[in-house]
Amino acid sequence: MNKIKLRAVNLSKRYKNGKKEVYALSKLNLEIDRGEFLAIVGPSGAGKSTLLHLLGTLDCPSNGELFLDNMNIARLNPSQRAEIRNREIGFVFQFYHLLPEFTTLENVMMPGKIRGQKTEDRGRKIKQRAENLLERLGLENRMSHRPSELSGGEQQRVAIARAMINDPQILLCDEPTGNLDSQNGERIINILEKLKGKEKTLIIVSHEHNIVQKADRILEMRDGRVK
Repeated sequence: MNKIKLRAVNLSKRYKNGKKEVYALSKLNLEIDRGEFLAIVGPSGAGKSTLLHLLGTLDCPSNGELFLDNMNIARLNPSQRAEIRNREIGFVFQFYHLLPEFTTLENVMMPGKIRGQKTEDRGRKIKQRAENLLERLGLENRMSHRPSELSGGEQQRVAIARAMINDPQILLCDEPTGNLDSQNGERIINILEKLKGKEKTLIIVSHEHNIVQKADRILEMRDGRVK
């Protein structure tokens, strides 16, 4: 049996709505194995993106614990969470979130440069890794282009390369094909599926049936709970 990579215990997230407290996530318990492909599905407002943000340390739970192997990452301070996020977790979002003033290559290199400030990883190595990733994703002729000069499918492939630059163990994807046509969407699905085959934990929020059916396991959510 694989070593558990992520474990949530009584994980809850609540927000204030005037004087009323609203639970986006309520006492959720979850174990995700290393190398597993987990699809998270459910209606709008079910808590899917909230769960993804908590798993990725982009947000903190109101209650409960979250373990990365044996480390309780829910109790880390912001700088410690940021370091874990940079080193262990890659993100792919529906809206790409590329920096418009930077080229394709510079966008991909950015997380590597942030990590390199704390390691011996120098700029030349980071650039080489970024170039290799972009070549693998068929973007060797787009490295000097800015996001506005790329199609939606190309921008999402740049976002995947950026997510992979530090070779993270966990890849979190929030509706990664939501803004793409069917042809580009299928290409992104195939890329993500190949990444999963390299022992990476892949967690995807999606409404797309052709993504969900490829998953090892499907987590259906409703009203902040696992259905």
